[in-house]
Amino acid sequence: MEVLIGFIQRAILQGTPLLFGSTGEILTEKSGNLNLGIPGIMYVGAISGVVGGFFYQNSGAKVVPFFAVLIPLLCCLAGSLLASLIYCFLTVTLKANQNVTGLALTTFGVGLGNFFGGSLIKIVKSDVPYLSLVKIAKAFKTTLPFAEDLKNRLLSVCGDGLKSLQININLDKTNVILGDKCKVIYGADCITDILCGVKIRLSPLSFYQVNRATAERLYQKAAEYAAPEGKIVLDL
Repeated sequence: MEVLIGFIQRAILQGTPLLFGSTGEILTEKSGNLNLGIPGIMYVGAISGVVGGFFYQNSGAKVVPFFAVLIPLLCCLAGSLLASLIYCFLTVTLKANQNVTGLALTTFGVGLGNFFGGSLIKIVKSDVPYLSLVKIAKAFKTTLPFAEDLKNRLLSVCGDGLKSLQININLDKTNVILGDKCKVIYGADCITDILCGVKIRLSPLSFYQVNRATAERLYQKAAEYAAPEGKIVLDL
């Protein structure tokens, strides 16, 4: 069931842009033209929006949510308009073959997008083969609508046993689950525990053995093997 739900979600996410392109092609064919360059035009528009957003977030100015939407949108429209004008000029003015021109425009748009996309990835020195507009994404960061209700429900169940409630934020598209930033909804930013007589402060990003008795036993055995003569052992 989870696989089916995930498939439907991805189908809606990836199918929506194709529906926009299909709708545009239907209107184009109503005018008597067969534009096979729709994918290339969409590709040029998409990379134009990414480039516009990239330069805006790296301009040094404070990222404003309104302009974070407006600038990439205008760049996307400008790129798509330019690619469409190229097709119109070749097929209408120069009477070039529509099929050949459309396929050439698709090839050109995909190549152009890959070239500039790869160039931006090299500029930011990304470890992954795609670009993430992190600063623009952070401009739309807001509180979760269910956070307060979740806190109240947990408090009603746990009472004083609830010491801290945090949400981890990860905007990077990598295979790492947890991000570097945690937002406190309730309580302190960490909890404390005592292991082998030592007080330890634990953050949500800490790796910690929750079975304290077993962990202490393992530490004791490790210390015995590491320093059988009773020397001091440091866990660094």
